[in-house]
Amino acid sequence: MNVNVVLEQFRKAEYHYPDVIWHDIRSVRLKPKLTQELVKMTAQEFKGLLLSNLFLPKTVSKQRADTIVKENDFNDVKLKLFDLFLGVHSFKERLQTVLDLKGFEPGVSSQLLSAVNPEEYTIYHKNVVKGIEDFLTHIVDWELVELNVKTAEHYIDFNELCKSIKKNLGFTTLGELHEFFWHGHMTDWSFMI
Repeated sequence: MNVNVVLEQFRKAEYHYPDVIWHDIRSVRLKPKLTQELVKMTAQEFKGLLLSNLFLPKTVSKQRADTIVKENDFNDVKLKLFDLFLGVHSFKERLQTVLDLKGFEPGVSSQLLSAVNPEEYTIYHKNVVKGIEDFLTHIVDWELVELNVKTAEHYIDFNELCKSIKKNLGFTTLGELHEFFWHGHMTDWSFMI
């Protein structure tokens, strides 16, 4: 299979560009909210943000958003998010501190990271993992990276894997890589036919 041909077929799929553009727009809209406006944001405003179209559909349920804003001290949430985005300690420590908050599983935390720095971080989602497993089976066979992300260390490894795939297979952005594996898995790779 020629990866360049498959990637070109994906780029011709009707959902490719709108979904890749969504990654760009969400970052432009979310980054200032998460870095400049977060200090004044209320818990309810943050909940509204989590439930908005700026997050992957159905990844932040009303129940998860409630957990985040009701079961954590919201000032503590803000401090830990500021530290995650702007802190000086090791990234692994900063991320694990956020993952330890109630409701901030890797899918939510990585969406926040990718919104603030889309060139550096990708969104972790089970459909992306399944797409990688479908398309790059040898990576799974090597057992070098834990794809069932639960910890900061696992996410860092997953993100490095995605950055390597992006570089080596010619994706334009981590957002495009995310959409390729997401749609590939969800459509049973129909764009390859």
